[in-house]
Amino acid sequence: MEALTEWSSELEEIAINIGSECSSSPAHAQYGIGRVDGQSSADGIYNALETIRKKFVLSTSACSSPVTTAQCSGFKQFLWYKGGKVGCAAVYCSENSEPIATTCVFEQKMKDQQLYISGDKCNFCGSGKCDGDLCVPSSSSPTQPPCGSKPSDLVPLYRLVHKSRYDTILSTSQDIATTVASTYENKGIFGYISTSQDSGCKYLAPLMQLSATGKVDYVYVIGTDYLTYYNQKNYNFVTTLGYVVSEAGLCGANVTANQFLRSSTWNYYTADEAEVSQILLRTGTYSTFWFVDKPFALWSAA
Repeated sequence: MEALTEWSSELEEIAINIGSECSSSPAHAQYGIGRVDGQSSADGIYNALETIRKKFVLSTSACSSPVTTAQCSGFKQFLWYKGGKVGCAAVYCSENSEPIATTCVFEQKMKDQQLYISGDKCNFCGSGKCDGDLCVPSSSSPTQPPCGSKPSDLVPLYRLVHKSRYDTILSTSQDIATTVASTYENKGIFGYISTSQDSGCKYLAPLMQLSATGKVDYVYVIGTDYLTYYNQKNYNFVTTLGYVVSEAGLCGANVTANQFLRSSTWNYYTADEAEVSQILLRTGTYSTFWFVDKPFALWSAA
């Protein structure tokens, strides 16, 4: 379980805006949302969450009565194992049965999987450092990590997008556009990836392509956790495209891949930050798109 790293004024502003909507099921396309009704103090929020915890079963990720679905969903966001930034705000909603509600916005949005792994505390800390029974960043791997060297053997990663479904094909083959159906549009170079593990960049990880069973759709992941997660959703390993890093800044990576799910069916990938901002508004063409993750980072040039 990771510790929360810092308070975010930006996330606090989002919490104010979302809380002011007075929705019984608050949500955000990019961030995780947890809400506690009838409480505004830290002690009150803790006690309310503790009451829900007694009705929560980890193995099924479900709550028993009298906890509502909305209350359980908010509780699970508080319990999600990833840390990161957080911002909260208490807002008065006169039309609600409990007019005071505290909304918290988390940098790390929970996924549709087990919230954390049972076992000894701090067994799975990526940083190798534990404080107060929680995983914390180590001095050698802070949120702004040491760069490492840019890999020397970078090659283009090409992107093709289906013209109506928006599912995305990524490939290092320059001829990929000639081997797929004409219903795909060639979007050119997505970024550059390494063809091998480079000793100058210890953060490199294999970028794996997985294909769905029973439909045409692909996802692109790094790490065995995500491989297992998508295997459970009937996505099977196809190939390793090359090597990338987990976030921009590592080894000079300056392009972030953004993953969206369209109509709960097709995975769309873009590195265009202007387009990402438009998608997050969820209007017009993008009304059926939902933000999923920033799964990896790559380079803008060789």
